[in-house]
Amino acid sequence: MPSIYITEVTRLGSDYGGLSIMALQAPVPPSQIIAIGASSLVSLPIGGAARFIRVYTEAKCTITFGMPGTMPVATIAGGVTLPAEVIEYFGVTPGMTVAVIANTNV
Repeated sequence: MPSIYITEVTRLGSDYGGLSIMALQAPVPPSQIIAIGASSLVSLPIGGAARFIRVYTEAKCTITFGMPGTMPVATIAGGVTLPAEVIEYFGVTPGMTVAVIANTNV
């Protein structure tokens, strides 16, 4: 079954001049891995130090973000649709969750 990988990013990498670049700063924490299926599944809450998340999808899916203390439900009619095998970055608030569902719409 395909999965979505959610990696918390606490700070961005920097170039030789000290400017921030959109790259993960090592060490990189383990990713949350959530199966992409016909029903909505939800991630664990994003940690308190995270400012961004890196999302990698193995299959086309739709994700929905939940604010802290809420339980999002992903549907193919709403949210952010991501193609298969893509990496996206999103700004987040600690405590947010991510719901995912398979999206086979063309």
